[in-house]
Amino acid sequence: MVKIPPLQLTRARLETKRYLLVDGAQCKTPSHLLRQSSSRIMVAPLFSGLMADKTTDVSPYLVQLLEDGDPSRQLQLLAASITSVGAVTVIETLAHFHDLLQRLTRRLDLVLGDDTGSLARYFDGRVLPHLAGALTQEQHAAFFSLARRWWYVAPDLSWKVLDGSYTEMDAFTPPLRLDEQQRNAVIDGCYPHTMIEHFALTDGELLDTVLEMERYDFFRQVLDSAKTYGITGGPDAVRFCAEALLTGFDFHLQPEWIGPLAEVRAGRRRLRQVITDIYAN
Repeated sequence: MVKIPPLQLTRARLETKRYLLVDGAQCKTPSHLLRQSSSRIMVAPLFSGLMADKTTDVSPYLVQLLEDGDPSRQLQLLAASITSVGAVTVIETLAHFHDLLQRLTRRLDLVLGDDTGSLARYFDGRVLPHLAGALTQEQHAAFFSLARRWWYVAPDLSWKVLDGSYTEMDAFTPPLRLDEQQRNAVIDGCYPHTMIEHFALTDGELLDTVLEMERYDFFRQVLDSAKTYGITGGPDAVRFCAEALLTGFDFHLQPEWIGPLAEVRAGRRRLRQVITDIYAN
């Protein structure tokens, strides 16, 4: 369970509306929980993410907030089931529920530089800021024309906000297109989250050696260090991060590692072999 901090917002103006966007992949049984919150609010999935077992639901849900725009009740209801910091974002807009749902749905299609189709995971609060940062000024204005403001939980467990550029007529034309440089920027920005998720699933006790609010920065620093040895992903990146968790983020600067890692950089040895040899001695 991840503790999402309270979001303190002033009462929404009469014409302003606020909504939760909940990523079902990071929240256990989101539809059941959200529909318990109030019979007066509307809840709808952006697409069906119900898995074959009929019990696992990874759908992203748009959730209407009550008239005052205060997300506290829904956040409290979801609190015990949230498994990651990206589970919930908050959108402030002038759009009505079904209009916003349509606008969000239109932004799901992503086309990469090689014309490969993919899913734009903006509904994941871990991805949202990196996607926003990778867009050109024109892309940003069009993509965020659905919102005035869009809050997400940062890795340090504080709420941050992205400014939107709401327009009455949706300025976005699907699909969203990212060139190779933009794609790489999003992947690189999200990679520490990938490592956090990996160790949460495979070795939670080891991950717990780093405070939750410091984990992103820890893995960011470790992965940047790994790049200096030509390690940019895959099993060797996981091994490098595991060693950093075990012995410290700067383990690679210790005398016994300097020479062997230089050989890794030169392509003469693999990290797995180096780790085996060091621990054998």
